[in-house]
Amino acid sequence: SILKTIKLQKPISDEEEYYQKIKLIGKGAFGEVYLIMSTLTYIKYVVKIVKIKNCTNENMKNAHREAIILMKCNHPNIILLKDVFRQRLGVEVTLNIITEYCEGGDLGQKALEQKKMGSHFEETQLIYWLMQICFALKYLHEEKKIVHRDIKPSNIFLTKDGYVKLGDFGLSKIFDNTKEYIDTLKNNNISETNKI
Repeated sequence: SILKTIKLQKPISDEEEYYQKIKLIGKGAFGEVYLIMSTLTYIKYVVKIVKIKNCTNENMKNAHREAIILMKCNHPNIILLKDVFRQRLGVEVTLNIITEYCEGGDLGQKALEQKKMGSHFEETQLIYWLMQICFALKYLHEEKKIVHRDIKPSNIFLTKDGYVKLGDFGLSKIFDNTKEYIDTLKNNNISETNKI
């Protein structure tokens, strides 16, 4: 069957950019995640499509928060935002968050693959990935006053070159000022865990 294209709302240079859906790569309460390709540059991206009509207030807040945080961030170890826009197709309105595509998949998938093969990661590889995660968290905490709150293998993505990119900021918290950030950490109300 023919896949629908996702139209970007603003023109890029003289031509408008469209995205062709390649395949569905995730589905949840928030909506659907597709691998897509630009018909202008042939670069692959990922789009999270949130159906506004069927979305709970909480899921919509999480999607908006994720888009806002990704707009604020520019770091080699954090997933880069390409664009975010609303789109109307007939009566359905969606929020579309387009981010870079990490060909290496996520760390959760990689760990399962290693387990199936009866193998394990080399210690140097783990240290290399951990360092990059620490760089991303240092940037978020010190420069942006953002706490991720959902660090887990499935939210840590790998490029084809093996670099780590932290993603999925739907549960993150942005602090208005440094004092609020420090007070919250001192009171132990926020921690880097997916149990919150």
